[in-house]
Amino acid sequence: MREGAAAVLAVLFLAAGCSRTKQAIEQPSIVPLEVGDQPIFAVAWSPDGSLIGVGTDLGDVMVFDANTGELLNTLPRTLGRVTDLAFNASGRRLLGVSLDGRWCEWFVATASVPTECYFDEPPLLGTKLTRLEGPVVAPPGAWAAREVTNAVLAVEPNGLTLDGHPLWSPPRGDTVTAGAVSPRFAAVGTRSGRLFLLDHTGKVLASARYGVHRINTVSISPDSRLVADGGVDGVLRFSAVPDLRLVSTLPFETGWITDCDFSPDGSRIVVAGHDLTHRPGVNRVRVWQVPAE
Repeated sequence: MREGAAAVLAVLFLAAGCSRTKQAIEQPSIVPLEVGDQPIFAVAWSPDGSLIGVGTDLGDVMVFDANTGELLNTLPRTLGRVTDLAFNASGRRLLGVSLDGRWCEWFVATASVPTECYFDEPPLLGTKLTRLEGPVVAPPGAWAAREVTNAVLAVEPNGLTLDGHPLWSPPRGDTVTAGAVSPRFAAVGTRSGRLFLLDHTGKVLASARYGVHRINTVSISPDSRLVADGGVDGVLRFSAVPDLRLVSTLPFETGWITDCDFSPDGSRIVVAGHDLTHRPGVNRVRVWQVPAE
């Protein structure tokens, strides 16, 4: 799914990209989160920006202080690989979904499980959660969803849909591998490394391609002014809305980036990654300052 050639692509991208964008940010991240050596596949901010939830390959879910990086709680392991996390509106509960389709919800403060974990049919593989009044569940297999005028706008493997009706599809032979939906836009990443910005009717506003084979994660800033994406090359890119002009890059320490999420105020971003060589201590989560446009 993610190839070893990512390191070579990262070098080529950085060599070419720095000449047409601001210089890649090289200062240390604001807050490192010590998550051990497990691959990390899900990160999420609490609504007030004080907490970060982290989900691992083995099903561990940890809650960190977003300002200090202190581990506050490890929640009971009830899932397999955690593919996504979302806090509810109060920040008191954390909802998670696993690769095999199980769901679970925890009380953050007490590290307890208020309800039994359960399966949906069919399994919600790759499902992402979008926080509104509470977590909004995407359709089975979708990457992101948001309620829009009493309908569900979703980024699915085959494109953008509204209540299941297709609005837009990626170019022939390509598939959607990441997505995000804001109150104004949808951002979509594909297996071939293309990034698309669409409005809620499915109209393509802009597209870009930076040379990576696959985009694994896409996030839209709360003010809808920036799109962040990362993938197999281990580089986090910030693109301006609405033209997807490349603003800046953050080279990450891992083989590839698995997830990212803007803080509620848009000033910071949490980034997760995994190293395919399984070197100790490489599977890291970092909090960075979002670069100025």
